[in-house]
Amino acid sequence: MLRRRLVPLALLAPLLAACEDARAPDLDTDAVREGRAAIRLYGCGSCHAIPGIGRADGRVGPPLTHVARQSYIAGRLPNTLPNLAAWIADPDALDPGTAMPDLGVPPRTAAAIAAYLYAQGEGA
Repeated sequence: MLRRRLVPLALLAPLLAACEDARAPDLDTDAVREGRAAIRLYGCGSCHAIPGIGRADGRVGPPLTHVARQSYIAGRLPNTLPNLAAWIADPDALDPGTAMPDLGVPPRTAAAIAAYLYAQGEGA
């Protein structure tokens, strides 16, 4: 009979923490603030439920809660801050035919929106 050896959780905790830290970028508070304003300006809440944004309770797109904890963006891109910003700026370039509209969000503004979404996910 095969015996399994259990690894104490205390030994795994530093490894798990290192993996989590690798995904959590340093977020510029000014960018987060700018992203919050841009989410309102571009009307993202008309399609998405977005934490911390009043009346952002859309149901067309997925809810944007815990974005920083998701593995993929749009089910296909590895979830990184640059990938999320690229998706927001030009979704059709990354997934032709996607339902996500190209709203003409400039790359700098898309990066700020991504920072806001990441900040919300990290705190939750």
